Amino acid sequence: MQFTMSFTSYSVLDSVYSPMKFHILINNQPRQIILDHYAQMDTSMIFSLLNNPKYDWATNLVLYSLYDIDANMFFAFDIVTREDWIGYFRDKDIAMWHDFFNHRVRSTKHQVE
Repeated sequence: MQFTMSFTSYSVLDSVYSPMKFHILINNQPRQIILDHYAQMDTSMIFSLLNNPKYDWATNLVLYSLYDIDANMFFAFDIVTREDWIGYFRDKDIAMWHDFFNHRVRSTKHQVE
């Protein structure tokens, strides 16, 4: 998986302040097809990929990009390869994705009710 990081220092649009953030940008072609494919997956498939050494790194990067999660730890710890990620944050990121998707499910249920 090829990616770059982008940094936004701040943004003031319509009087709304957006704090600084690091973004993961997927460079692979066709980028939009990859993002669309992941956006349609159910969480069991996503976690199956996150637990598979062949796909865990790429899946994590795509999720960061797809959901625009702040990737400041990638910058702070110079995480640029799967080996870097495994050594620092693999388990933390997987736990974060569990929390993220559990929160989305709860939010969706509350909106339906």
